[in-house]
Amino acid sequence: MTLRERTRRALLSILGRANNSRATPKLTTTQLDDRITPAVATVADGVLTIDFTQANEAVTFATTATQATLKGGSFPVAGTKFQLADFNRVVLTDSAKVAGQQITFTGQTLTLANGLKSTGVDSVIVNAPIVTSGDASVDISAPMLISVTENITAGTGGLRLVADGQGFSSKSGLATSVTITSQAVVSASGNGAVFVQGTAIGTPVGLGQADATKTNATAVRIASGASVRSSGGNVTVIGNAGTPENLSSSDTFFGIDLQSNGKIIAGGNGSVSVTGKVVSSTSVAGQRGITIASQGSIRTEGLGKISLSGTAGTGSGISATTGTIASGGGDINILAIGAFSDELENNNGIELERTNITNTGSGGISLVGTSGNGKNLNIGVSIEEGTISTVDGAIDIVGLSSATFPGDKNHGVLISRGQIETTGSGKVNIVGKGGSTVGGQENPNGASVGIGTEGTTGSI
Repeated sequence: MTLRERTRRALLSILGRANNSRATPKLTTTQLDDRITPAVATVADGVLTIDFTQANEAVTFATTATQATLKGGSFPVAGTKFQLADFNRVVLTDSAKVAGQQITFTGQTLTLANGLKSTGVDSVIVNAPIVTSGDASVDISAPMLISVTENITAGTGGLRLVADGQGFSSKSGLATSVTITSQAVVSASGNGAVFVQGTAIGTPVGLGQADATKTNATAVRIASGASVRSSGGNVTVIGNAGTPENLSSSDTFFGIDLQSNGKIIAGGNGSVSVTGKVVSSTSVAGQRGITIASQGSIRTEGLGKISLSGTAGTGSGISATTGTIASGGGDINILAIGAFSDELENNNGIELERTNITNTGSGGISLVGTSGNGKNLNIGVSIEEGTISTVDGAIDIVGLSSATFPGDKNHGVLISRGQIETTGSGKVNIVGKGGSTVGGQENPNGASVGIGTEGTTGSI
């Protein structure tokens, strides 16, 4: 046997013993569960991006002086930390397009030189101040709701808050699409514009109009002491609501709810536009387009205009009690339509109680109100104990009562202990057309003036 042959056999023997010592491997399978990748947070080029990919995931964004910590949802109990020095912009996204997501900002002031943008995250709750600078903006678009309890200050790029109110339940879901509360101020610097829109529920139809066949609630609420304002840009607030299901007689909701000491202000020469609409199929009273409560105010500080438009579901299109609407020189135009309900009263167009509307510059004031068609007290424009005043601008008041059923005090314009005046060269024009007289009585008290009482047309 040659040396080569002996070597070959030795090697085969060694390999055989090694193979015989090995256990034969067993093949196994593992059933994998159906998983969705959880929220992912990354920092790149100064942008912190948080992408929500799971339904019903709630994340807290907590800020200290030096870092931000993300907790909740799929993040560790101790949180995932990012140094504030590593990012100057925050972007929130929903790439999976699933429902029920929420982010809550807490802690100290979050300062972002390049702004914040949120798209698709259902609920955005701001419980910590957010500040952007320069030309940066704050842009939050939420399918369900936005709640603000601390200041949001945007740069000249402006501020935009839009919530669609989708997903509210019926009776238990009497919530609000956009809420600004706890004396929070949402604003933009320089000439940055401020835009706030709430739709009570459903896919918007046209300019934020809600789908009235679905359950919903108040669209925009500016709570006691809170304010929406600009330094010089225009301010726009739009609120549209439909009819909630299972309402009780004590439930009320509005397109725009400006509560006690709430404010909407445009600085510089910025203008203010406020639109509130309720699409209603209920007989429960008090579903107003715009309501202004005690000491609530809407004003421009310069030459900007003020435009208010309110349409009621039930009740008055615009209702103000001890409120203030004031312009530094731009025209004030108020247009309102009361609810068309056969069963209810007080479906006024414009209803002002102890409310002052003033223009301290050369601009005029125009009030145009159309009532609904209920039985009693359906007044186009009702002014009680308030003052409407200009300097050199004209005052035009036009009221139409659309009442067609037997009832009382269906005036075109009713002024009760109120004052209409110009202190300069401005003129006053008042035109009213009353509603039905069949079976109705006027019965004004001694301090009232009914212009266009039931069944008549009057003017001054």
